Amino acid sequence: MESEGSMAAIRQLRKQAPLLGPQRAKAYVMAVRDGTEPPEELVALTRQQEGCPPLPIKTPAGPAQLQHDGDSESRTAT
Repeated sequence: MESEGSMAAIRQLRKQAPLLGPQRAKAYVMAVRDGTEPPEELVALTRQQEGCPPLPIKTPAGPAQLQHDGDSESRTAT
C-alpha cells in the first residue's frame, strides 16, 4: 500500500516538475516520506522557471483624430 502512495506521489511530482527525471523524483519523494528535507538541487528543479518579464504596453493618450487632407482622410494619433 505504501509503495502505491509513493508511486502516485512520484507521478504527480513529475507532472508538476517535468525537469525531474524518474530517479530524481523518487529521491525527492523518498526524502519527504522519511521526514527529511530533499536536497536543494532537487528542490530547485521543482520551482517554476522565471521567464522574461512582460514588455510594457504603451497606450496612446486620447482617441485618434481625423485630419482632412483635401480629398483623402488619414488617421493620426495626437
